[in-house]
Amino acid sequence: MNSPASVAPNLPETIFRAYDIRGVVGDTLNAETAYWIGRAIGSESLAQNEPNVSVGRDGRLSGPELVEQLIQGLHDSGCHVSDVGLVPTPALYYAANVLAGKTGVMLTGSHNPKDYNGFKIVIAGDTLANEQIQALHERIKTNNLTSQKGSITKVDILDRYFQQIKNDIVMARKLKVVVDC
Repeated sequence: MNSPASVAPNLPETIFRAYDIRGVVGDTLNAETAYWIGRAIGSESLAQNEPNVSVGRDGRLSGPELVEQLIQGLHDSGCHVSDVGLVPTPALYYAANVLAGKTGVMLTGSHNPKDYNGFKIVIAGDTLANEQIQALHERIKTNNLTSQKGSITKVDILDRYFQQIKNDIVMARKLKVVVDC
């Protein structure tokens, strides 16, 4: 997607679920959809005085194209994006807490079949659900979207994340492990 339209297309209502936004890639979810979802998340984040957003993705094949447009939408809304790349979901939540004022978006298909992908969203430490997700759809439908230029920075968060886990875990005694392959 080179140059998005100035007004969002009609996005399928069915992708705006109770606890996430998700759909079938190539059917209800595509790069253009990801861009407008990024614009809506960015606009809502800015409305809550949260200009910094961490973004991660899982290993689904549709991830690189969708996350690129998600990030572009966040950028075009005026957010400062920390792209943490391919990470497990808990690492994105960690990044959101240490890099971005507790705001982040994870592009993940979660437990769904391989042709699905979706967005888990946290703004100011709150996981968006129900009415908050529907409000993002309403922002897109009514074109209630900010339009500024933000910034995009690539950040390698995994070393810090793993070090934090190592620091947080205290073993009462030495662990002995046997693996039978």
